[in-house]
Amino acid sequence: MLLLCLLIVLPATAHAAAREIVSPRGLRVWLVEDHGTPVVTLGFRFAGGSAEDVTGKEGTAHFAAEMFFEGGGKLGTEEYLGRWSALGAEFNIEARLESLRGTIRVLTPDRDKAAELLSLAVNAPRYDAGSLDQVRDQIGAELDRNAADPESAAYLAYDLLGYAGHARARPVGGTRASIGRIAAADIARYRDEVMARDGLTLAAVGDISDAELGPLVDRIFAGVPAHGKASALTPPPPTKANRRDLALASGEATVVFGLALPGLSEQERLSAELLNYTLGGSAFTSRLYHSVRERRGLAYSIGSTLDSYSFMSELSGSFSSAPATVEEAIGLLRAELAKLSSEPPTDAEVDEAKAALAGDYLRGLIRQADMANELTLRMAEGAKPDCIESHAARLAAISPDDVRALARRIAWLDSLVVVTVGAPPNTGEAGGERARLPAPPANEP
Repeated sequence: MLLLCLLIVLPATAHAAAREIVSPRGLRVWLVEDHGTPVVTLGFRFAGGSAEDVTGKEGTAHFAAEMFFEGGGKLGTEEYLGRWSALGAEFNIEARLESLRGTIRVLTPDRDKAAELLSLAVNAPRYDAGSLDQVRDQIGAELDRNAADPESAAYLAYDLLGYAGHARARPVGGTRASIGRIAAADIARYRDEVMARDGLTLAAVGDISDAELGPLVDRIFAGVPAHGKASALTPPPPTKANRRDLALASGEATVVFGLALPGLSEQERLSAELLNYTLGGSAFTSRLYHSVRERRGLAYSIGSTLDSYSFMSELSGSFSSAPATVEEAIGLLRAELAKLSSEPPTDAEVDEAKAALAGDYLRGLIRQADMANELTLRMAEGAKPDCIESHAARLAAISPDDVRALARRIAWLDSLVVVTVGAPPNTGEAGGERARLPAPPANEP
């Protein structure tokens, strides 16, 4: 992922309500209008990310995202990047499992020039042989770094162990072998299938009006095909408890853990967010922090997050420990997960989680780009433009009994997947299949 950074040091946009406008050519856009500073951010999201990669050519979506910086129309890479640099704008685009998303942030006087540059990349991409080779080398170097990093290697192994056979298991960046197979035709195919108006969501934040925004987004996106071929993902098969230990040289033991939570309703997903905060989402008050870090000093840091996809939610986390104590720390992790069923969150824990998450949500949207990304995602999920304003109210409507009911329903240990790097071999409880394996090679998934 390449970020073209400019020295625009301006205050963040104050939070305001979003509203929907429709461009002259029928594109829906959510706008948070703020004329306090002369800067505007445009966010866009196409449904269909690495899940659309052809088997054996994993990394195609990521490759396609990187090619956005390699020019468009008559502009080759050097001239194209030079024009972005001259504008002093930020341009960011990335592939995720279910989307290709990006943002541009630019000073108001230069927004038309930025729109023209983005339009070239969207509507007239270039696939010069030299650029393809350069991007391939960049991705390969990135993959090599990840393969040598204990935590990155652990997460890669976790994905493969927990979701084998599902798109969730495939690395978004691909592998050394798969990116070597990707040609210009593969990138063009991906773009043709994903970059379509029926999978496009748009949001703008900052110094722009309704009348100005509509023609601007039409100039960039109205020319893409009306219909795409992005497929809807189904939940992965149920996963049994499993464990894998990687024999990657490391001075400390790294542990990645997690489990899938398919089939949650919107209310249950919010309950799961509150559950996660109590378990490991709070840096200094979570149960995992108290049990593993504060009371016994077995981890340098420990935490968990809840990620949501269209087809499931997933609770995952990580920690690092001394090799001699890592098995004890894993045992405490398992004990705390089990206690979520036998001793679910108290009223006080739920109230703390609600207050903290409501504030964290808004603090996470201070940057214009973060707000634009959030709005394009929520539009894709079918939310209303007031989704940011109503988030705290939706959290507040979840009762402690709702959280406790979900905590008791989840079989926390039955599908827990654990991957370690740097743990001593042949020690501790398996908690599922136990295998001492080398780290995943950089050239294969």
